[in-house]
Parts: sequence; C-alpha cells; structure tokens
Amino acid sequence: MKKILIGIGLAAVIFWAGCLREGNKKPAEPGIGSMNGVRLVIPADYRFFMIQYEGDRIWANPPVRHPPGPDVPIVEFTLLLHYPDFSPLNRSNQASWLGIKGSKAKNDEWIVVGVEPDEQTEKDPSVWFPKMIGRFLDGENTEVQPELFFGLVSEKGKKIIDSEERSGEKEYFYDPGKTIAYIECNKYAVASCKHWFAISEIKAIVKIRYSKNNLKDWRKIQEKITGMIASFENGKTEKEIVNENSIVAYASAAKKSGR
Repeated sequence: MKKILIGIGLAAVIFWAGCLREGNKKPAEPGIGSMNGVRLVIPADYRFFMIQYEGDRIWANPPVRHPPGPDVPIVEFTLLLHYPDFSPLNRSNQASWLGIKGSKAKNDEWIVVGVEPDEQTEKDPSVWFPKMIGRFLDGENTEVQPELFFGLVSEKGKKIIDSEERSGEKEYFYDPGKTIAYIECNKYAVASCKHWFAISEIKAIVKIRYSKNNLKDWRKIQEKITGMIASFENGKTEKEIVNENSIVAYASAAKKSGR
C-alpha cells in the first residue's frame, strides 16, 4: 500500500508539473458524475487524482474506466488545495508543491481531500457520526485529556504505533457532541492529521490530510472545504451556495417572527 501511495504521489507531481508547463493547450474538462443521486461538476484544476466511478478498476492491466456522465455514480474523487488560500495547484504556488521552497512549506501549505458517498443516506449525520467515532476509538488504549484542545476533546494514545519509525502515540480529537469532526494526528518527525467530517448537502463523507501545525484552524478548514464541495452540486459557485443559505436562514427567521 505504501508503494502504491508513493507511486500516486510521484505520478501526480509529474502530471501536474507537465500541465503547468503546457499552458497553451486546451484546459482539461471538469469531472462530472453523481454522488447518491446528487449531480456534481468538479473543476479540473482542483482535482488531485482521476475520479473513480462505480465499476472502475483503475489498477487492472489494462485499467477499466467507466465513461463519465452526469448520472454516473462516483465512488471517490480527490482534491489538492493550497493553504491558506485554498487555491488549486497553479504557477504561483507550484514551487511550494514541488518542494523548492523547502520541506516545511510543502508540508504546511497543502491539503489533500478525499470525498466518498455517505453510505448512511437514510440517516442524519448526527445519528451515525458518533457511531463512526466510536468504531475508530474502539480497542484503542487512550486517555482523555482534562482540557479542550482548540475546542475539541483530546485523547492521547498510550501505545507505540511503529517503534522503528518512532511515530510515538497517536492523538485523537473530536467535538464534544461527536457530530461535527473527528481527527487523528500522528507524531512522526513531520506530524500530520487526518480529519473526517460529513457534508449533508451532497450526502458525502470527507477525509482530509494536513500538517498538524494547521490543527488550530480545523474549523476554518472544514467550513471552507464544505462550502467548496457543496458548490460542486450542478456546478454551482460558492457565492450561489452562500446566497441560498442566506435565503433559507431569512425565511426561517421570518417564519419564527410571524412575518
């Protein structure tokens, strides 16, 4: 698995570097498909790896790929975002991604996002998300810390994950209600975090990876990515999503006040 991930990373670097050099060619088409019946249009410049559709066998020889279409079920799509501006890989930030600015910039300035269908579509995330957190923590030898950490409950693992790599104990974080976010962080020399949350607008579960140095901004990161991914519904813009939410909020307030 580690070799596969390394291969994907190298392929992505080569692919994107090539794309950035070929600025005069026709831009790539956006990704299209559906997730739990919700049609999505995914901007090409944000995509990190190819979209995987239901029935695809991307590692077969030769690979089997499903022709894209607005109603073709998406199994997973991935995004690569520059932090803190959440822009895609482009000429202004490619030096950071390629490591030219140093390893710290490469680690701290990039977020990898994976999006999959929420298989609990008949239930609200507030019902199944706490159960998911329970499954993640089941069997882990942890100790709950007395203070909240950036507004999150913190649990520290007591066992060594990999003594050869000296990764130390894992740390686990989640909101007090266990309905908003779940985060795991390692203690490698370059510490990183995996962060899970649900997006009810498109019935999706999201897993993102970023530097532990950015854990303090977990809420901002989650909110920004939620708005961005929700805007992929039928190719909406983030501004349209914000306007829709404002209209719904106004209507709800008006109803309560009797207007």
